[in-house]
Amino acid sequence: MATGTVHFVPPLEEHRSMSSARLDAWLFSFYTILLIVLPTGNFFGLNVKMVAFVPLFFVMLFRAIGKRTNPYWMLSCLVGVPLYFCYWVFPGQTGQYDLSLAFAQYRNLLITLAGCWFALVYISEDRTRSLSFIRLVLWVVAAMSVLKVLVTVYCLMRGIPVSTIMNGIGNFFGIKLMSFELDEADPDAVGSRIMFTSDLLLAPCCFAAIAMRRRLGFGRLTMFTLLLLYVVSVIFGFSRFHWAFCGLAIVLGFAVAKGEKWILLLLVAAVVLSALFIPAISGILALRFASNLVSDSDAPRHVQIAALSRFFWNAPLLGHGWGTYARDCIRSTDFPYSYEVELLALLGQIGIVGVLSLFLLAGRYFKSLFQWRKNNVIFRMAMLALLTTFIVGGTTNPMLLTSISSVSYALFLMLGDLSTEPALQLSSKS
Repeated sequence: MATGTVHFVPPLEEHRSMSSARLDAWLFSFYTILLIVLPTGNFFGLNVKMVAFVPLFFVMLFRAIGKRTNPYWMLSCLVGVPLYFCYWVFPGQTGQYDLSLAFAQYRNLLITLAGCWFALVYISEDRTRSLSFIRLVLWVVAAMSVLKVLVTVYCLMRGIPVSTIMNGIGNFFGIKLMSFELDEADPDAVGSRIMFTSDLLLAPCCFAAIAMRRRLGFGRLTMFTLLLLYVVSVIFGFSRFHWAFCGLAIVLGFAVAKGEKWILLLLVAAVVLSALFIPAISGILALRFASNLVSDSDAPRHVQIAALSRFFWNAPLLGHGWGTYARDCIRSTDFPYSYEVELLALLGQIGIVGVLSLFLLAGRYFKSLFQWRKNNVIFRMAMLALLTTFIVGGTTNPMLLTSISSVSYALFLMLGDLSTEPALQLSSKS
């Protein structure tokens, strides 16, 4: 007769464990919503993102320590990685750069890495949590897309410039949001550019809504509605990169999914009809590729590339340090280390060594995408293509080391983690 050891878990301890698990899930979800919705953390003089960050950090730390399966690696990364990248706080001081700028950019890095670490701890409790997180992100981004539509419709009905509303929102949060009236560039154009921080999530959301429809529990009408909202939102974002990124995500999503081709045709038909009958959308599509606007948009990047190239070659291996910048090209007086050509700026700030360290860390973080098992290979190839495109986007947009980018990384992580399941059920005809 076989014998074994039965481990008895006291009801009180089990109740505490369940309560702790619910607490970390609630805090992580709340923090994610804040990152997506708020352009900054400032709300009536209070940094609400930081208020949500602090309790979440300690709850996640408690969860990581309480893990019986190799918590030491996670904790060592939690301490070792920030200490390693802390080195680059100090080199800039020899060049008489402001120390507060060094700490500001270093803090951006830490917040980004902390968001990624939260996601690791979150799904280590239960891998099925990935689906809950993906659903949450999809719905919140859809809500932000609805907000864009409502703002546009309200301004058109009241005859108020959209940029006036956007400037008011920006002033309230202490940030300048991207917006301008299209008729300023073309008298025949109607509408305005509206770009939220949540736009960074539109492409992975498009892919997730298509490729994971059945796993997420979405009907076809729900998926079509979400896609339409995302497409309208990205069009009014007026960014060529996001247009291309969402286009790639939609194509890859339909390539991975099964039995959803008619949804693609319906989506294309809806966009074409919108472009034909709504002057705002057709004007945006035509105006964005006008030669004069393209030149105005690309000219600052060419100046930055020339200045940052010289900046990089002055210290190619270890860089100049966090918070440093090319003195002959300053994009923002408040944050002079911030450039649209972010990857090149990072090379000048932390050098080849620092950037390669970030890439190695990303490789470890997204290790599930490199597990080339026989199942779901096409899905993981699509995910790798999207992740690569996201990183390459750092050559034209400052999008790699921000709090909202940590949500993008978490979304890629959880999609990649689900792709390793042998029985992953993608969308199908059933």
